[in-house]
Amino acid sequence: MNVCLVIISDGWSGAETVVHELAKHFRDRGQNVSIILNQEILEHYADLKGVRLFNIGAMFSLRSMIKSFMSSGDEMQLSRQSARSLPGWAHLTTLLREELYYRHLHDRLVHTITDNDVDIIHAHLNPAICMASGLRSELNVPFIATLQGTTARGLERPTGIRWLELPSVAWKRRRLAKALNRADRVTAVSRFELDAVEKCGISVWPKSLLIPNGINLSEIQGTPSPTAPLRGEFNLLFAGGARFVKGGDLLIKALPRVKSRMPGIHAYVTGRVPQNHAMRRLVAANHLGGNVTFTGFLATTEYRQLLKAVDALVMPSREEGMPLAILEAMALTKPVVASNTGGIPEMIENGQNGLLVEPEPSRIAEAIVFLYERQDVRQSIVRNGIDYVTRFDWSSISGQYIQLYIDAREALHHPN
Repeated sequence: MNVCLVIISDGWSGAETVVHELAKHFRDRGQNVSIILNQEILEHYADLKGVRLFNIGAMFSLRSMIKSFMSSGDEMQLSRQSARSLPGWAHLTTLLREELYYRHLHDRLVHTITDNDVDIIHAHLNPAICMASGLRSELNVPFIATLQGTTARGLERPTGIRWLELPSVAWKRRRLAKALNRADRVTAVSRFELDAVEKCGISVWPKSLLIPNGINLSEIQGTPSPTAPLRGEFNLLFAGGARFVKGGDLLIKALPRVKSRMPGIHAYVTGRVPQNHAMRRLVAANHLGGNVTFTGFLATTEYRQLLKAVDALVMPSREEGMPLAILEAMALTKPVVASNTGGIPEMIENGQNGLLVEPEPSRIAEAIVFLYERQDVRQSIVRNGIDYVTRFDWSSISGQYIQLYIDAREALHHPN
């Protein structure tokens, strides 16, 4: 089977990791795999030997898209030049990307998919779903759309002063609804994702299917121990970088309360956090320079080594779909403190395989102190987490997708 995955994103996170792992596991199962992706994330897939990558250019830079419009080349662009966005033009960039740039790419994408005898188109995240849906009417190929990463964020009807955004929100909602209507099947990583889309007036239940994210269990559990000692007596890991939705500011605000009970507390923040970012200013204002380390972006092995070394993972997210970080923490025998938001309560039973809290500094602090003081609870959570995570190995999850593809092809070519 020839599988074409489609991903358009401005950075590396859970959905991008899922596409990478699906491509690797499909390839190892003997499938022919290609990925249509944008310039900004191209480098993260360069290690996928035997997987064809089609780079459609920089999608989050207005300057780069305009330059592409002026180009007469017919081949997919393979340059590795970095794309720089123009600050403040995010909405205009989105309009240009999804109303004009997709049309600009249309014929090239059709030829690429046709020339490679693609059997399945599988798109992840809203931008890719919208783009891939435009190909469905011309190609006799099943189109699968996967909802993850809080698909409905930004589609809710604006309130208060945000009513000025109503035309933009309505346009985004209509565009996603049209794209999902064209999909042969819609998968979601959590029931929360499906519910959130339904609340926006987009019905997907009749053709929806829950398939969770996966992890490479044996690979993760084989992570080597780090060589450098950690800085704290009790060490935490926060993996959300500067992204507001991940709640890093909430953790920083919680740390003074934790420090009053646990002077040796230390939090490691992975991911890019600019030097002038509010999180760094919060650290300075609360005199937490000796309690917080900003690691910057870590390669997968480095990240897992750090996760293996710390005492707990903290995810005070404001919104979430189905975070892989929680599964990886469980696989590495680390207890998790996470917000009771989005799809997280579908993964964690409070007090059993993790601790659920309101995304509020005082509640986060209480949970961290409780975890520190109750070693028996930590041990119980770790045991239950190991039992829970075994069902999410990619060997099983990728098999569910392969079966979905087979069923979708059968339904397309032999309808009832």
